[in-house]
Amino acid sequence: MPYHRRKHHHSRKSPLFSKFTQLFKEEKHHGSSGGYHFTDVGDISKEAFPGKTLKTNNDEGLIMFLIKLGNSMIMFMVTYVIVWFIYQLSVMYTASLFHIPSILRYYELKFFAGKSSSLWTELNIIEITFTGPLISLVIGFITLIVLKIFPKLGPQLKLFLMWLCINSMAHFFGAFVSGFITGEGFGYVISWMFIPYPISLIISVIFLSLLVYQGLLLIPVLLSISDSRLNKVDGLLFIFSRLTFPWFIGSGLLIYLKIPNVPPQHKNIFSYDIIILLSMGLVAFPPLLIKYINYRRSLRFKGRI
Repeated sequence: MPYHRRKHHHSRKSPLFSKFTQLFKEEKHHGSSGGYHFTDVGDISKEAFPGKTLKTNNDEGLIMFLIKLGNSMIMFMVTYVIVWFIYQLSVMYTASLFHIPSILRYYELKFFAGKSSSLWTELNIIEITFTGPLISLVIGFITLIVLKIFPKLGPQLKLFLMWLCINSMAHFFGAFVSGFITGEGFGYVISWMFIPYPISLIISVIFLSLLVYQGLLLIPVLLSISDSRLNKVDGLLFIFSRLTFPWFIGSGLLIYLKIPNVPPQHKNIFSYDIIILLSMGLVAFPPLLIKYINYRRSLRFKGRI
């Protein structure tokens, strides 16, 4: 590469940086396929205004971005609560079959049978604690199949099912890893099945890899939520607003809301839930990374870097 091109490169701002700094300033119209493509964040959510050209200023673009981010974050938090309740209620129901009373609190499922109670057996401990993760896995597969079979679903329903799938899978794959670390929840299955430590570690790595793979599978589903044609930078911003930021901010709020107001019966249950939430980051970041890599490759191809 000639010296003057290298010098020019150092004095020039990155196209990605320029895109972020001018996010709420510019609007461009492209006449391909009779559609409109907008470079500001508000227009990434063009599905709300099909067939219309939006004239936005800085504040309007920012407001639209925050609205879409907030909408996705609420979907994430609602689906988390749904999956968490189903998880706990299924464990509660299975325990009742063995005449073990329990009460559901916002931070844990509390059992009234002590550790030394004759109501507990090796077999029913495994059955009771495995019920929640198993139900979560079933819900996750069902929602993933629905998303693949019915690609024409509405954007809001598709977003809801996407978050439901992510939360459900995390309450199985992420719950195994969390149980392996904390000894709570899924950890009782590991302990009472006497799974050796090296085997549990290998299974944990495999399950975390499956969460990453799930994130890659959901890239087409996520991008199809927008009716507009997104270029590579807009794709990055779209993933930020619909997946990465909603998970990051929503997880922080959920962790704060789940802080126990009294010492819980299971001392590590709070950590158990936190690790499950953090495991979803393995789903949230791969789409962002893939879009960024593709963006950088496109710049190299065009000779811009």
